[in-house]
Amino acid sequence: MKKKQGSALILVVTLATLLLLVALAATIASVSNVSLTGEEKIKTKLELACEAGLKRARVKIGESFNNGSLKSLTPVISFQGTVADDTGNKPSEKKYDDENYTSGSPGYYSFTYYSSDDKKTITVKYAITEDTDWTIDKSYANYKMNIEVIAYADNYGFVGMSEQAVARRAIPSMYLAFFQDDMEILPDGNTNLKGLIHTNGNLYLNSGNNLNIYTDSMTSAGKIYRGRLDSNSITGKVFISSANDSGDLTEMKKGQDSENSKWAKLAADNWKGSVKDSSIGAAKLEASEVESSIKPGGYYDTNAGLKIKTIGDKYYSNTKYELTYKGKTYTEYNGKHYNKDNSAFDGAVQEIDILDQREGDGKKDIDHAVRVTIVNIDKLKKYYPSNGLIYMTRTDAVADSDGNDYTPDSSRKVTGFQITTNGKSLQAPTTFVSNLPTYVLGTFNQHTDAKPSKDNWQPCGVIADSITLLSDDWDNCAATQEDPGLQKVTHDTEFNAAFITGNIPTKAGKRYNGGLENLPRLLEDWSSASLKVTGSFIQLFRSKYATGLWNANYYKEPKLRDWKYESRFVDLESLPPGFEKLFPSVSCGQAYSSWRKISKDEAMLSAK
Repeated sequence: MKKKQGSALILVVTLATLLLLVALAATIASVSNVSLTGEEKIKTKLELACEAGLKRARVKIGESFNNGSLKSLTPVISFQGTVADDTGNKPSEKKYDDENYTSGSPGYYSFTYYSSDDKKTITVKYAITEDTDWTIDKSYANYKMNIEVIAYADNYGFVGMSEQAVARRAIPSMYLAFFQDDMEILPDGNTNLKGLIHTNGNLYLNSGNNLNIYTDSMTSAGKIYRGRLDSNSITGKVFISSANDSGDLTEMKKGQDSENSKWAKLAADNWKGSVKDSSIGAAKLEASEVESSIKPGGYYDTNAGLKIKTIGDKYYSNTKYELTYKGKTYTEYNGKHYNKDNSAFDGAVQEIDILDQREGDGKKDIDHAVRVTIVNIDKLKKYYPSNGLIYMTRTDAVADSDGNDYTPDSSRKVTGFQITTNGKSLQAPTTFVSNLPTYVLGTFNQHTDAKPSKDNWQPCGVIADSITLLSDDWDNCAATQEDPGLQKVTHDTEFNAAFITGNIPTKAGKRYNGGLENLPRLLEDWSSASLKVTGSFIQLFRSKYATGLWNANYYKEPKLRDWKYESRFVDLESLPPGFEKLFPSVSCGQAYSSWRKISKDEAMLSAK
């Protein structure tokens, strides 16, 4: 009996010991887990502090490169040293109120990051150093920088991070298309686009047939959508080149846009970095405010070498023209000239009503036609401005002022200008500017030779409230008939200029504004001819006068839109007159890549 009791006691002790060991092991594991969780929390706080430094560095870069005083494509920008750069600030003056700047090699900024739950003060240092100096490639000037950030605290830990920053500068006229607002490219007809494309809003891509985009950079500071803003339909085919502007097209199919959960990888695989939205590095590009520059009394009116002003009355029976040239104003009134030297305009300006069914209601009645002043460039030779700036305005236009972006104001009155040439070339670099709708008639500023020294092409810009392109077949007289129908375009027509103009917004889910393909407006049946343009399409404001709603009834799509960027605009000496003043601060975008963590041994900055 005692032997059995002893055996039982041994078993109980053994079991108790085993349970104790299990409990001890569990306790040790628990303690270990608590310790590990604490280390992870500390590491997370250091990483957050580091990321705060990265964000400050990025903001500092953006503020420096978008400074309005920068006039050079390759400005001097510095985040180190003691000398002020082109921003007008020394590196020490770029610091935030809660941080210090320490000069040295490298110079760095520092601030404290406070961890409230464990009352720990973390020191953060960050430096922005030059990686490569300015390099100019195609339309861009690229400047590469390295950002290094470290975060540390005594007896707490260390985390370091590095990232490469690239600032890229270009003026809007170097782009095929540059939009301040949402850009929609939704042509029904076949369309080829070649050049840089950017919007500071969202980008919508759709097609009725084939849309081919040849580009090494198509960027949206918002999102990129394969589809429409005015409806949910997705039609046609959209092809985009892969990191070049010459070929290797890859289709963007339904669902392959910013809404795709794998968008970053999809964009990288398909287009090798040529297509970006804000989520993968595209940034807003700064552009000058243009709307005030084209108003009477604005920059172009004040600085134009030639001013053309039409003073019309209600019934146009007493139209008066004023040409101001070299400080003198020449007047023509009812076809007679009232100038001491008996100067004549030689038929350079005249009046006509044309039927613009987008801006009128299709009637011949004077209240519904668009009265335009025809400016014949070939007959302006006597008055051609030496600075190339021609400003045009009328006193009888009434702006849309009801505040409704989606419905034309019934009280507005649309008048404008028509630019025409008997030949196909301009006699000198020229920028035409008007605060009113402007119509460009016939082949305009044609390239005649691939060699610049032999080419009759001239740097040219057209800046207006709206721009309408009229073919070689357009007949002003036919356009005044009460019901002329659509004029038929039988000849391919070519226009070469940088077009800066306004538009009206699309009403989401309801009404389309015409998109990029109708930023240069059309009024004819182009179905048998191609519309060729070499230059830029730049939207920087909303139209004030030409606010008629887009529809597809008053024109037919071109057989082919063949639009490409003007390679000569890469040379800043070949820009249209006044563009260097209009855009004193070239656009700048920043991209960030190659982020990684770094160790103490790799870091330039010292944790002490």
